[in-house]
Order: sequence, then structure tokens, then C-alpha cells
Amino acid sequence: MNTLLSSGGAKGRNLLHYDKIITGITILIFVFLSGCDVPVNPTQPEDPGGGGGGGSTDTLKTFSWLYTNNSGASWYIYSLDYMEYIKSVISFNSNPYVSILAAGERGKIIHSVDGGASWTVDSVTAGGRTINYMCGTGVDLNGLAVGDNGAILRTVDDGNSWQPVTSPVTENLLSVYVEPFSGYGFATGGNGIVLQSIDRGYSWSLFFSNPGSSVTYRNVSFATSLYGNIIGDSGSVNRGFILLTLDGGLTWGSASYPPLENYMLYGISFLDSLTGIAVGSGGMILKTIDAGQTWSQRTAAITDNLFSVKCASEVFLACGNKVVISSFDFGETWTVNRIDSAKGNLYSIYRLDNGNYFTGGD
Repeated sequence: MNTLLSSGGAKGRNLLHYDKIITGITILIFVFLSGCDVPVNPTQPEDPGGGGGGGSTDTLKTFSWLYTNNSGASWYIYSLDYMEYIKSVISFNSNPYVSILAAGERGKIIHSVDGGASWTVDSVTAGGRTINYMCGTGVDLNGLAVGDNGAILRTVDDGNSWQPVTSPVTENLLSVYVEPFSGYGFATGGNGIVLQSIDRGYSWSLFFSNPGSSVTYRNVSFATSLYGNIIGDSGSVNRGFILLTLDGGLTWGSASYPPLENYMLYGISFLDSLTGIAVGSGGMILKTIDAGQTWSQRTAAITDNLFSVKCASEVFLACGNKVVISSFDFGETWTVNRIDSAKGNLYSIYRLDNGNYFTGGD
């Protein structure tokens, strides 16, 4: 592997990896009447920043929430007010059914601590900058959010409050990942930006940049503590790529993958220390079975853009423009589920536990 990115004088480290298992009972966003399959809309958010839930024109904006309790065979769909779209959905709680967050347009972060019966909204901390991605830090109740114009936010109380973190860049940040045991993290974005943190996201430094370039690093994920990938594209030649690290992010080279001319990659997820899926424009699906070192193409009967993917033992799910695709054979074959009642693109998938997922977007 030829080295493309390097952290220079960073010290080597022996990292560990684990998968956090989450269990619970399904109460989350949907409140079901006894014997009824139709979800009931929850209370709309209150805005502690002064935006208000009643008189603000923001309440006229809605985005799509979708929920499945059968691994994507069917979906409950409704609209929740306050944002036109969300980019990321997550929980920082060991029991995600009692704390869930979503973030997106103009830096708004909505938070429910009662299974979606009521919501609060932080529309201030991000300074109006769209939030593109959230992740945990390996410590319960702690999390990070990154977004446009270099925005980085941190919470240590399960999303009840957020603090801005000093960012070394002003480029849009599109993804963030923190290794659970070591606390080493990476954030990626436009202009060939890669940031690094060695303290679970409390501080960040510039790891690599390519100012003025058309290179965009769109997402980062790790199969193990040492083996990881960054996916992205070069707009000048309209071609996707996959970077690979074998040493926990100290150095990065190119993975092996099929030609990605006229394709962009947006989402990546690993099932375990070997198996992962990456998805992108035009229905592109790539699979690895060697911890991200080599990737080969799989197909689904779609040409829609796919923005997010989640790999779990019971099902692999990916979402895009009014569509969710599912695989029950570890990504070999895919079934297409059109969801015409969704407003538009679906950008994020989150797994609560076995068979229970939700996704959101426009």
C-alpha cells in the first residue's frame, strides 16, 4: 500500500476494538395505540433558543421519519415539524429508546428523552451551520457533531447541552469517527480535509489538507482499531475512491476497488472486523470481506443515489431517494423497497436493536 496521507510525527499505538450491543424495548419515536399499527404524531419540539414551536415559520417545515420493527420489511412513516431535512440520527445513551437525537438543517439538533412524546430543539449552539454527522466517543452519554464551515460540537450529558469545540478549519465537515477504546478520532470534509483528535474529540488538529482541490472526503469508518477506510471523490475528474489505513490512521494509502468513474461514495459501515459495505451515487454498492483492503461491486435494481448504510447481523440496510434497500445475505443480494410517501432523500439510518431501525431525511 503506497502511503497517500501521513500524520508525520504521531506515535504508534496498539489499539483495541469492540462492538457495543444495545438492547431495549420499542417505544422510541412512535407511540402506538393498543392493537393499532398507525403511529401517532408526537408533540412538536420546543426551542430553548427562542425560536418557539408555535408562532415560528420554522414549524411549517417538515422532514420524514421512517421506522421499522421487522428489519425493513415494512415502514411506518410520518412527518415531524421544525426542519426541512435531517442529516444524522443517533443516541449516545446505552439505552437508545429513552434518548434519541437528530440534527441537520441550519444547525438544529432535536432531542427526545421520552420515546419521542416530546422534543426540545437547540438551534443556537451550531450558529446556524448545518450539522452533517454525529458519532459517539466510546464514553456513555458523550458525543460529537460536525457540520458546515468547520463546525464541531461536543456533548457530555447525552445531548441535553452542547459546547462548541475549536475547529482548525472552515471547510464543511461531513463525517466524524472516534475509536471507542483509545479515543483517537478523525473528521473528514471538503478541500481534502482530514482532522485528527487524540482525546475523544475535546480538541482537534489538522491531519491533512489539499487547499483549493476538488477532493472531498465524505465518510470514515473502521473495521478494527487498526484497519479503516475513508471514502470520497475528486470532483475534477468525477471519480470516487477508497483510502485504507492499516495502522490506526497513522498513514493512509489506496484500497483495492473497481473503477469508480462517474460515481461518488457517501456511506460506509462495517458488520465486524472483516465485512463491510460502501454505497454511493447511481445505486453503487461495494462489499469488502477483508477489513476494507479490497472491495468488489454488488448490484441492486436501482440507479438512485444511496447516502447511508448500516450493517447488522440480521440485515444490511441502505437508504437513498425515497428508497430503502435491504440484504439478508450479508450484502450479496438486495431487495428494493420504494417509499413514495417520503418527502425525498433519506440520509441516515440508525439501529436500535435486532430488527428495529429508523431513517430520516428530507
